[in-house]
Amino acid sequence: MGRAVLIINANKSMNLVLMNILNKDFDFFCAADVYSGFTILKSIKEIEMIVIDLDEHCDDCLDFIHFIRSSKIHKKKVVVLSGKNELSNLNSLRQDESVQILIKPFNPDTLISSNSKYIRTKA
Repeated sequence: MGRAVLIINANKSMNLVLMNILNKDFDFFCAADVYSGFTILKSIKEIEMIVIDLDEHCDDCLDFIHFIRSSKIHKKKVVVLSGKNELSNLNSLRQDESVQILIKPFNPDTLISSNSKYIRTKA
């Protein structure tokens, strides 16, 4: 297994868009909720980056992100996809360099360029 990305998002069509943006050179693991995502994270050591959408279960997602930020074992790059109505919940994440916040709709080039050391660009 190569490099891996965990996507936590209940929206399957958004998962397909993210997989296309992030490149097919990654192994992708998708989870519909935080509990499933944590189960995958514990079992797949190659996961380098987590993309999490706050659309549903915002509090659970934020708790998960805070756990990842404070964990020495599971610390990973986290990309948070958020709608404008969740902005007030994100203040505590803005200071952390391992967390990137993208407000939807976002430009795919922003996701790629700001995570270039984690993402292989298409040749």
